[in-house]
Amino acid sequence: MAKSYPVPPLHIFERLQISDGLLMNADLWHQAHDYHRQRQNFVYQALHHPAIIYGLGVVAIHPPSDVQSTYRDRRWVEVQPGVAIDAQGNPIVVNQPEPFRIESEPSPDEHLLVYLTVSYVDPDEMRATLSDRLTIAERFRIVEKMTLGPNDVELCRIMLSGKEITGKEITAKEIAIAAAANVFHPQANELDLRYRPTIQFRPTGTVHLAQLTNNVPTDDTTTLNLQYLLIALGQLSPHLTSSDAIEHIPLSPSASLPSPATPLPTLLYAPWALLQQSDVDGSDRLTAAIHTTLQNWGTVLITATFAEAGLDNLYQLQQELRGALENLEDSPDLAAMRHNLENELRAFDQDIGHQIQSLVQSVKSMMESMDHTLHGDGVLSPLHPLRTTPFLFSQLPQVKSTPITLFQWGQVLLLIGDLSAYWGPDDTWQRSRTAIRTAHEFGVNLLTFAWQQQHLTQLQRIEESPTSPTSTGSLRDRRPRQGE
Repeated sequence: MAKSYPVPPLHIFERLQISDGLLMNADLWHQAHDYHRQRQNFVYQALHHPAIIYGLGVVAIHPPSDVQSTYRDRRWVEVQPGVAIDAQGNPIVVNQPEPFRIESEPSPDEHLLVYLTVSYVDPDEMRATLSDRLTIAERFRIVEKMTLGPNDVELCRIMLSGKEITGKEITAKEIAIAAAANVFHPQANELDLRYRPTIQFRPTGTVHLAQLTNNVPTDDTTTLNLQYLLIALGQLSPHLTSSDAIEHIPLSPSASLPSPATPLPTLLYAPWALLQQSDVDGSDRLTAAIHTTLQNWGTVLITATFAEAGLDNLYQLQQELRGALENLEDSPDLAAMRHNLENELRAFDQDIGHQIQSLVQSVKSMMESMDHTLHGDGVLSPLHPLRTTPFLFSQLPQVKSTPITLFQWGQVLLLIGDLSAYWGPDDTWQRSRTAIRTAHEFGVNLLTFAWQQQHLTQLQRIEESPTSPTSTGSLRDRRPRQGE
């Protein structure tokens, strides 16, 4: 998961029109140079994210010798020399170590998260400049913040705590900034450098994932598994990124709904067990969530485990029959037994098919009750994007040694098999690396399909703009109009 940054603005570039006899002054010279700088920043902003290029480490230090005694404490850090580039494409060069004191003070009974940031300072925007010099250096500013601004480059973050827990007693203590003993799990008052921005291309799009919840024990497990899928998305398919949080949409009428400012979901994860519970409680919220997702060209992913689909025992017996057939010797004396086993296996295949179709009809009936008719059988063709983009699948991933089943009706998907269990950590250490990787790759296919479907549909719609531009760069606007 990565932070989203604003795209380049819809601003037409204007450059200086040069002609013989043009009198060059400071303003025109400045305008000409600004044009090239804006274009350079535009290219970087369009193709890259802000990042630390190298250096800019943060070290806990003793207070400098020249500071007043009031500030001689253990809150001092030192930013090491290095180079970064901000979201606008401006270079930030720290050419020498810079000491800095963390000023924030958490309340006695709380923790306080602060960010140490560096940002670019344009010399033209400074109040005072040195008029007697031919050149002026570009500057930077190191600031401690509670929230990150769009042009801030994070150097580190610190969870400040002014309390110490000894047994059951909580006592106040002086804040002492220190290096992290475990860099993967920094503790309170330790430097946390895990979230520093690294060099990367700007992703093509952002996936917003939402999950239906109903205050059941499986909610948190599902959220954890989805979070690991989003982490895998950034590694396996860097052209897509995801929002930082998975939005919970509670079905319980007593629970609070997400903020209206929350981005609309690209994919809504809807467990079949919760959809069945909503028949009694939360049906209005379920209908609203599905309506909102579909009306904004998102995808609804309905997931059912083998047990919820009534397939667990059937698949287990089917596997036992197949194992018996494979172990049966190819002997004429056993031909009758082989024939009987094959007949039983065909009967199980038919029972499994009937059970799957029963679930399909239940899903269709539920969607029909919400005024969303699902047409067709929903079977995926071999060249369907869910099978090919970005990863090619002939056989779908397996759960408990049995391939999952997937149907698609426009913006509605039905996945049979607990594939999400293979996206998150495995406490039993029983799942193979191949099975986990395969599940992640197919999960990336699901997210890619949902994003492409929403994105390509939106491109065919008229975008609402708060204001209309007074002029554009189109040559059509320069054609003589009728009557002119």
